[in-house]
Amino acid sequence: MHPLEPRYYGTADRDYIGTTRPDHVPIPPRHHPLAASLEPARLKIADAVGFEPGLSGSRAASQTGNGGKEALSELAGPTSFAAQHRSAPNVRAGGLSLAWPIAVIALVLYGSLLPFDINWTAYQASDGFGLFQLALRGGTREDILTNLLVYIPVGLALMLYGNTRIGARWARIPFVVLVGAAVSLAAETLQTGIAARVASWTDVGLNALGTAVGAVLGAGLFRVVSAAGERLRCKLAEQPFTVLASILTIGLFSYGLIPFDFITDTSALHASFGRARWDLSHMRPISLGDPPYAQLIAQLSGAAWFAVLGYLLALAARESKRAHVEAIGSAVKHGFVIAGLIEFLQVFTMSHGFDLAIVVLRVLAVLLGAWYAVFLATLRGDSDWRRQPGLAVPTLMLIGLAVFQVLAGFLSSFDPDLLSMQAVDLANVGWVPFEALWRRPMTAAASEAASTLVTHGALAVTLAMILRRIHLAPVWIVTGVVVTLYAIGTEALQSFTVSQTPDLTGPVLALVAVIAASHLHRMVQPARQ
Repeated sequence: MHPLEPRYYGTADRDYIGTTRPDHVPIPPRHHPLAASLEPARLKIADAVGFEPGLSGSRAASQTGNGGKEALSELAGPTSFAAQHRSAPNVRAGGLSLAWPIAVIALVLYGSLLPFDINWTAYQASDGFGLFQLALRGGTREDILTNLLVYIPVGLALMLYGNTRIGARWARIPFVVLVGAAVSLAAETLQTGIAARVASWTDVGLNALGTAVGAVLGAGLFRVVSAAGERLRCKLAEQPFTVLASILTIGLFSYGLIPFDFITDTSALHASFGRARWDLSHMRPISLGDPPYAQLIAQLSGAAWFAVLGYLLALAARESKRAHVEAIGSAVKHGFVIAGLIEFLQVFTMSHGFDLAIVVLRVLAVLLGAWYAVFLATLRGDSDWRRQPGLAVPTLMLIGLAVFQVLAGFLSSFDPDLLSMQAVDLANVGWVPFEALWRRPMTAAASEAASTLVTHGALAVTLAMILRRIHLAPVWIVTGVVVTLYAIGTEALQSFTVSQTPDLTGPVLALVAVIAASHLHRMVQPARQ
């Protein structure tokens, strides 16, 4: 670099620009985030004034005319470019592509028209294509909550669409609410021709309110979420195992309490405490209609997640320069607290219950994962896996996890005692995705959908890591094909079981899980490069 060429320095609170700064490492202009905007000012100085060798920016400004001062003030004025970049309302923020709001609206309309048994003659016999058949009707608490929650993503997607100035997003809220209300009105009008649905103006109002909530969240939280995402990416690059352990902890708490049907009366709370199991000799009994291995696989899968948590917690402790034994102790302590809290909070839900044996099993899994991380996975040496965190996750371990996930999925989806070739009946196949979930209560449907997404999402991440290790591209396309075929295989296996009904909901959710995993990977990948 020429000694007279301005250098760019990144500091914690602002961008410093000058000719000398010995206590900071200069950032090359091509890597500076504001290099493009600074280049015209630099060229203006070069054309208007001359720099003497070794002359500082302030002395050069004092010896040049107003044009030079103005140019230098552009380059290194009292208000730094970082501060100008943070002055927000007029800053453009990159948003979602048009595909996102279209996909969300299409999904909402799809769910609104289930089970698609539309009587088209009903529209011909009515005025206004069924519009005048709408009326104000009451609804249950579950119906009200569903109508609100379903349209929140509509408001979010419409609000975050496009590269709009942050200040202008608030002005878009009325238009977003109008679009959400129009979509809801169209869906409710079509529902007048579906015998299994109840259309009403009440649903339109609730849907519009849900859209408004999503729009306000999108406008108010956009900058906060964007800044949090940037901090998360930076933290993930600096302390990957600490961040992953924190994310997994939040996920375990959420998954353990789904569908969040918390107890609201004293009698139900007493009954829940009465269902608590303090005996270590056995775990929760098999529910009626479940395959014989379903409960065992569920508990082993839960223990496997806690083994992964122990693995990450131990590596996070080693990341903080703790000793081997101290790292294991820290992982076990945190694992015990997390497992105990999750199981204890389940006492206050209607669909779960406390089981001491599960706490013990999961703490043992944390211990096993922590021991493996400290004494086996890091045998290459601390310096190696600290430079390349991927070395702390051996390929053999990933293959073992993938095999366990596949076997767990197959064993938990059928009953070997009820296998019969005569059970295959294509007429019983649920060819319409999500119809089976629609016929179930909201809490049960949400729990099943979340379980399917988490299971196939975890398998997708594991397979993607394996494929990346063996350099098999395109990674996510191959992963999507394999995971979708696996989901289809588990559903096909259920067609040979008398007590099970195959459904296309699983494969569709599996594909959604792969797409979500690939999108999250693209979000965090730039920080690791």
